[in-house]
Amino acid sequence: LVPFIYGEGTTPNANQAPQSVDQALDVFARLAVTPLVAIICSIINLATIIVLFKALQEARRIPDLMDKYRLSMHWLSRTAIRHSIGPNAKKILNEYVEAKEKEEKEKKQKEIKK
Repeated sequence: LVPFIYGEGTTPNANQAPQSVDQALDVFARLAVTPLVAIICSIINLATIIVLFKALQEARRIPDLMDKYRLSMHWLSRTAIRHSIGPNAKKILNEYVEAKEKEEKEKKQKEIKK
């Protein structure tokens, strides 16, 4: 086994033992560290897979959430129209819409300039 680690031969030979304590410790360190590194890498890979799986689950929920929000906004606007919101509320809504449109135009102009 030692020649394979050092790359000294193609077949293991019982006569080729480590010549010093340093060589023996080096061989032991290589044999002990390699499985630990493999285990650590496997744990990291497993954690990555779990995170990706959770992210995909959350991404699948987004269309359902958006449908719920869209439906809520629809019913909110219908209720506001039915109950004829007051002039102050209309004014605030119009100002909000104008501000949003202005922000969108500015963003588009900045993107065009880039």
